[in-house]
Amino acid sequence: MCGKTTKASSQPRQRGRQKGINEREAARRFEYVQSLFSPEEAEVFRKGNNVLISAAGFYFPVGGNIILPQNFGLLNKIVNSIQQFPNSLVEVSGHTDSIGSIELNLRLSKERADNVSKFLKEVGNIKASRISAEGYGKEKPVASNETEEGRARNRRIDVLLINK
Repeated sequence: MCGKTTKASSQPRQRGRQKGINEREAARRFEYVQSLFSPEEAEVFRKGNNVLISAAGFYFPVGGNIILPQNFGLLNKIVNSIQQFPNSLVEVSGHTDSIGSIELNLRLSKERADNVSKFLKEVGNIKASRISAEGYGKEKPVASNETEEGRARNRRIDVLLINK
């Protein structure tokens, strides 16, 4: 009976050690993802177990939703980031500046998010079941819409990796 008590009491410690290993591994992967991007390309944040890649360096022309070749390098870094967390769900959100109507910006931001999601699936080989896309229009700016530089930063894609 003593052996069973000892064995049972060691299980929580083993699970605790396993959890610590997972947390260290998640921290290592997060640091790796951060190292992929220059400050001009994206900011990477850790929110609990989740990772947010705010890709303000993603270039969309005013009123455009097409992925330009100059974005391929950044997209490949995003794919690499997603691959670091193979069990994560991926939420792609599109954002616009404040120029144009609310309806136009919501549609445009959704189209941008959809196009990035399509790239992640078709080029990055990320399973469609893991990816969702949403457009937020001008509702979540990261910079002032009073300047061209600020508006350019607001025309961005955010990728949230939700780790279970």
